[in-house]
Amino acid sequence: PVVPTPPPRPRPAVKPAPPPIRPGNPILVLADLNGTLVYRSKTRLSCTTAPAVVANGMHYYARPGAKDLVAFLLQAARTTEEGRRRVVFAFYTSMREANARPMADYLTGGRRVDVYERKFNKDDPSGANDYDTMRDLPKVWASTRPAAARGFTERNTVTLDDSERKMREFPDNVLVLPEYDEASVLKGEDEALDYAKAYLDMLLDEEGDVRETLGERPFRVGFL
Repeated sequence: PVVPTPPPRPRPAVKPAPPPIRPGNPILVLADLNGTLVYRSKTRLSCTTAPAVVANGMHYYARPGAKDLVAFLLQAARTTEEGRRRVVFAFYTSMREANARPMADYLTGGRRVDVYERKFNKDDPSGANDYDTMRDLPKVWASTRPAAARGFTERNTVTLDDSERKMREFPDNVLVLPEYDEASVLKGEDEALDYAKAYLDMLLDEEGDVRETLGERPFRVGFL
């Protein structure tokens, strides 16, 4: 008699790599670009403010204080001060990385920082436009490429964004800033990022769940 061939043994499931162990109780700060740190225009605006970057046929105008804020966050990534939380910083945008990278590199002074691009967002079924997206933080936290945010959770993540809509699934994890648009560029003066920097500076001295601090002391431009 013919002996039947035994079926192949199922391969064990490949377990994902464990999240990294991060000393220093760090906070993940994810900053939006267009509308928050910069304004992106197809044309050069008729104003005294020059575009910080011209790339891919677009003119990128940096919000006042944007480079200072990014420098502060990069410095906070290297803090050794006892009792002070460290920052892990990355950009989070609905643009594609090819369009976001020139401005990201400008803001960091050429230092390479991870960019979570459009694919780390998801379609917004209630958006006004068919291209509207919202943030997909679980996808960011689970990513291995890029990996800056891997292992973080809603307990230790703060985003900077100009849209409550995009962050409505995580309303206690966002500092909502007024949109930086063409009118803002033409106006010239803007202090929103100075207040965001001061708020984050305070937050780094708080040990617990960031949502508790954001809930008890909501961020508002013009108030400290």
